[in-house]
Amino acid sequence: MNKEPEKLHSQFPLIISGVAGSGKSSVVAKLKDFPDKFALSVSYTTRRPRAGEINGVDYNYISNEEFEAAIQRGEFLEWENVHTDKYGTKKADFEQIMHQGKIPVMTIDVKGAENIKKIYKNALLIFIMPPTLEEALKRVQKRGAETAEEVAVRVARFNLETSYKSKYDYTVVNDVLETAQNRLLEIISVEVEKRKGHHLSKTTKAILISVISLIFLSAGLAQAYLYQQNLLLNRNITQKEDIVSDEISINADDLTASGSTALSSGNVVAPTSGSAVVPSRKKVIPPTAATKKAIIAQPPKYETPAAAPIVEATKSNTDGSTTTVVATAAGATQADLNTVSNVSSIVINSPYDVPYSDETGLYPGLEKSLKDYLNGALKWRNEISSMKKITIRDAGATGWAGQYLGGYTVSADGKDITTASGSIILNTYYYKDSPIFDDYMKLVLSHEYGHHYTLYHKWVDWDLTISDRFPDSYYTVRPLTKSGTATDYSLGWENCEAEIIAEDYSYFYSGYSWHGMKDTYGYPLSATKSWLAIIGDASLRNADLAPVLDTESPKITISSPTENPYTLVDDSVNIKVTTSDNVIVKRIEVYINDKLEATYNTSGLSLGASFVKNYGTFTFKFKAYDEAGNVGETTFVAIHNAPVVPTPVPVPAVEVETGTSATSGAVLSGSVVSGDVTSGGASH
Repeated sequence: MNKEPEKLHSQFPLIISGVAGSGKSSVVAKLKDFPDKFALSVSYTTRRPRAGEINGVDYNYISNEEFEAAIQRGEFLEWENVHTDKYGTKKADFEQIMHQGKIPVMTIDVKGAENIKKIYKNALLIFIMPPTLEEALKRVQKRGAETAEEVAVRVARFNLETSYKSKYDYTVVNDVLETAQNRLLEIISVEVEKRKGHHLSKTTKAILISVISLIFLSAGLAQAYLYQQNLLLNRNITQKEDIVSDEISINADDLTASGSTALSSGNVVAPTSGSAVVPSRKKVIPPTAATKKAIIAQPPKYETPAAAPIVEATKSNTDGSTTTVVATAAGATQADLNTVSNVSSIVINSPYDVPYSDETGLYPGLEKSLKDYLNGALKWRNEISSMKKITIRDAGATGWAGQYLGGYTVSADGKDITTASGSIILNTYYYKDSPIFDDYMKLVLSHEYGHHYTLYHKWVDWDLTISDRFPDSYYTVRPLTKSGTATDYSLGWENCEAEIIAEDYSYFYSGYSWHGMKDTYGYPLSATKSWLAIIGDASLRNADLAPVLDTESPKITISSPTENPYTLVDDSVNIKVTTSDNVIVKRIEVYINDKLEATYNTSGLSLGASFVKNYGTFTFKFKAYDEAGNVGETTFVAIHNAPVVPTPVPVPAVEVETGTSATSGAVLSGSVVSGDVTSGGASH
């Protein structure tokens, strides 16, 4: 693989692809109106020219022998076999454009685009789609430049090429050519400004304000407002990308064709790389403390399936590829499975576009509530375009509150997962009578979308199947053992790798502070959230990361009595100790007047201390230890006043549980939340 020339990081290649009949060449032709900004890279091909095409303008037409010789000489930046002919881009042509300070525009096949993206990480990929595949076929046939056999070959590639659509940054539907061309200009102007980010000069900002003002005058208030919001939203998006320097001075005014508006209704389908222009990700109202407490008291229902693989079925396709459909629980219908595997013409830009079905017909406001939540609270990127459906169903006492169904297609050579999709079912059965029904549905949705988010990027970005492990980089930020976990349910739900990661996602993004495996694996570290934020990135695929060490100490609190120091009103006091930590708290030690009196193997403790005929001030110190060895501590002071004159404090023997005196003179009676108790600091 050729390395990107060091001098050329200041520009980004513009890559255009599309199915046959999408009209991509016609859409791209608009860029010829801006010769000082763009240069069209003319590809080389072995196919014969069509009527009206000009050698050196539309393509460089060469023989198969010449093409092969150029390959042997290493002259191509990328090349592919497409529709029985070869197409390629020469490095010298491409680099010449870059050195001219212009944006190189390449109209190439999906495989070629993928290869360019590997070299130029900041490349902008735009996929051109026809309004329907039927319309594309009509356009191909109307050209009359190809034989029936050649047309058949092009049609056969429709599904393959559209399966790559989710890997592109934007999709533009070419229904009305002028509208599609204006969309292309709009996308480029937004991307240029976004990539400049906060490095915009005062002059550039002034130009942008002037441009927006002009749009208000020429295109109407509503359109200009939307355009302004798009710019502002994109400027505030954080993502990994190369920054375009000021040597390419392109703004919206440069790219607005005479007589056209900078933003009009029509064909921009969406950014699919996580840089969505619409909708705005408005914050949602977080759940109340009372709601969180209720959910912790009665967490969502998750069935522990019998030992079984997670895979449902794999089928072979006519082009030699295979499609695997998976499910995270039993009970899916054939229609549910078909939703995942069938090709859909619905274009999904954001959570609001995801098909939704309430089979119960009982919750008319739930769709908006869930989609607002998914859009504003949960983490989503380009995988949203492959979320086929959210279904609300009273599935009965299935043992599960939610189910994820996913599917992915592996190329014929078995080396590439070309596309993936998913569907979610939420079971209302367990919560339909709950006063916090909506909250339960949101929390369950967060777990199931966690499956879609993590598995999609595992499959498509990393080319890892359902039976492959997540990369080792996950196990460095989430201290687990591969021997104690599995890719399926053979070790139980709580030890299934995909379930743990989905629950990590839910814990970080749901807002409910709940993790179903906290008692087994503790809470995930902040490094896990950072890992999730860029899941699918090549840097994590085979990363040799140093293990992340937990250095966070447990928080230990005296929740009762609330007074500290506390003066006894009789001869005893009940002390309630609670702890919290990002990992599991393993034990609590109890000291009285700096002497270790007892050790409790628990994360929570209700301790009774009796001071019959023992008077004075008693300082309790509680130390909590987590599984990483970190220690948190707190103190509690109990004051026991004598009726008349305080007697000297004796030095009695310690007794735990049985009621005999501790060395401090206090009789301890411990009640653990979980675990067991040992005395004198000894721990089993």
